Amino acid sequence: MNNNLDPRDPRRYRSNYAPYGEPEIKRTYTPEEAGHDKHRKPVTRASYNARRRKRKKPNVGVIVIISLFVLVAAACIWLLLSGNNNPENIPDNDKHVPLGSEKTEDELLEEIICPDTDDPNDNKEELLPYFTVTLTEDDIHMGDLILVNSYHEYLFPEEMEKNIVKISDHNNGYYGTSAYNTAVYLSGEALNAFNKMTEDNFNDTGFKWLQVNSAYRSLEHQQQLYSDYLRDYGQDYVDKYVATPGYSEHHTGLGIDLNVNRNGSISYVESDAECGWFREKCQEYGFVLRYPDDKIHITGIDFESWHYRYVGVPHAQIMEDLNLCLEEYVDYLKTYTFDGECLSYSAETGIYQTTAEEFYKAESGIMIYYVPADAENGETEVSIPKDCEYTVSGNNVDGYIITCEK
Repeated sequence: MNNNLDPRDPRRYRSNYAPYGEPEIKRTYTPEEAGHDKHRKPVTRASYNARRRKRKKPNVGVIVIISLFVLVAAACIWLLLSGNNNPENIPDNDKHVPLGSEKTEDELLEEIICPDTDDPNDNKEELLPYFTVTLTEDDIHMGDLILVNSYHEYLFPEEMEKNIVKISDHNNGYYGTSAYNTAVYLSGEALNAFNKMTEDNFNDTGFKWLQVNSAYRSLEHQQQLYSDYLRDYGQDYVDKYVATPGYSEHHTGLGIDLNVNRNGSISYVESDAECGWFREKCQEYGFVLRYPDDKIHITGIDFESWHYRYVGVPHAQIMEDLNLCLEEYVDYLKTYTFDGECLSYSAETGIYQTTAEEFYKAESGIMIYYVPADAENGETEVSIPKDCEYTVSGNNVDGYIITCEK
């Protein structure tokens, strides 16, 4: 073998080179001779090529998205499994709260209308759609809907007595007063409604012959009348037509006796042909015929075609539509409560039922409900919807009637 080749000869670097035709001689070198570390594994062609191969960096975004997807999927599966195993989470279509709830009415209503908030500075009372007023036992005996009859005595509340006014001081000229009883008094609110009604009656028909014979009566006045009628007509007559002193609607200033007087010619409202407008329209102004002939067995008073009672709007219209006397209407309203169904009325739809929650959401309407008096405590907390006008009337029996309008 010729070892004298020029070291610059490129043929020396060919792996299969054999100078002068001599066969290639393969020589085995020790790791030290080859310049390798004896503790290092031998380098093979495969391992050498693998190290030379370019390595790609992992895509961090893809890894993050996949990880998040796995976490969300695991959380959903866990919630689904844990929720199905909890009986309290089973929906109850007949109730608005989970089974076993011991929350009060106000707490439940607060959760429905005003969801809970984590902000400790929030004033939840300001967020509630209603506020409360405190009514006393005296309030039961005051208002336009108080029931006074032979079973329920009138107690002459001071506040109602203050509201009595003299009719002649406010007469609008479209009706007259009896020549025998010029000092006629009436509740201020009832007189305002009566003046509006008689003015509209005159503007529509030209009729101005109504006459007020009697309205408010003091206890002494009623006692005198009772004695006079008893003396002149006997017990049977006063039992039919004259209330026992203290049990007369005339004490309230809400009852009024009317007839028609055309220059001395007297007739009755129920039979006079020109009083058709009054008979058809009086309920729109808050008046009802108090003692109709088909309710004698309920009122205990014979038919009085002259006696009208102010109960307010829309109560008079509802009583007319349902053909109820005041005794029946007071009982009828007890079926409607703030936390249940309430009675509603509108000129467009008439009478219908609603709930307090529906009334909150409505833009307009009238809602009526009954609140029983808390006889044990002597004071009663009553819920009143916000953003509406309201009136409170006792029924003179056992509770209060709330009328809200917006």
